[in-house]
Amino acid sequence: MIEIFSHSNVSFVHHIKNILENHRFPCIFEETFDSVSMIVRGGRIMLLHEEQLEKAKELIEEVFDEISSDSESWNCRTCKNEIEAPFSECWYCACGR
Repeated sequence: MIEIFSHSNVSFVHHIKNILENHRFPCIFEETFDSVSMIVRGGRIMLLHEEQLEKAKELIEEVFDEISSDSESWNCRTCKNEIEAPFSECWYCACGR
């Protein structure tokens, strides 16, 4: 088992995990914690089969290429947080575009 992806946004990590699993890359999600306060600081994905590492990394790169070419990020009209382009709902308050 090897770490393949981590991010401070747990929802985004779950999104990447779902994409990997849909492409038959078995993996698990783990929350990451602040070592002092034990507050959740994000998440990471552990790939179960290390021999799939290169192919899984390529898939993640493709996802990021799609995100960056999709459109620009947007600001939530309710809480004003910046949201990445492919998401249609705010991660923080669930308000739609």
